[in-house]
Amino acid sequence: MEDFTKKAMRYYNTQQGSPNADWLTAVGRAREEVTFLYVTHRVTALDFRQIGPLSKTVPAQAQQRRLPYATILEFVTERSHATESF
Repeated sequence: MEDFTKKAMRYYNTQQGSPNADWLTAVGRAREEVTFLYVTHRVTALDFRQIGPLSKTVPAQAQQRRLPYATILEFVTERSHATESF
């Protein structure tokens, strides 16, 4: 478990009145509260409007009106907080 996750769990446990190292209670509560892990997304024409050319340098990117996604796969994975391989 990464350091940030451990800190977040300790903080959560403190707020819930549980011992800091009580991971099982926190995991049990998470399982009770999160009942649906996956979402579906139907790609639409509006999604493709988020795709476009991206300048190669930071100064050039700063001049762009918006920073588009390179591919539809990148757009969907960012929106879903997933990875492209997932």
